Amino acid sequence: MQITKYFIPEFYIKNTVISFIFLCLLAGVVNFILDQNLNFNEYIQIGIATVIGMLGLILIGYYNTLSAYQAEKKSKALFLHIFLILCFLITDCIWSQASFLTIFLRNLAYFLLLEFGVFIYKKRAKVFRSK
Repeated sequence: MQITKYFIPEFYIKNTVISFIFLCLLAGVVNFILDQNLNFNEYIQIGIATVIGMLGLILIGYYNTLSAYQAEKKSKALFLHIFLILCFLITDCIWSQASFLTIFLRNLAYFLLLEFGVFIYKKRAKVFRSK
């Protein structure tokens, strides 16, 4: 039996794919809201899309942390979030028309929202452990 030198736990592969699928769905929902001609003011429509996008990122971060603690104690959602954001940053730099500063700040906001989901999970887990 040969032991492989490098091993990627199943958590990282599974959650990367699941996170990517949900991020694509979230982008589709936000684009659908922005593209539809709803009977709202344009700013209200942008606000609704922004709130849905923020809540979606927070929920993805929460889910990744929840499944990391269910999988094994060594799995860290932080590494998964860094990998996802680096992939987004690279693809944004290649295909986006925006400046690098805009791209960097947007991806930093995505990362902070994902990590806010981690923060919420850890606060909730702490409250439940203390009871």
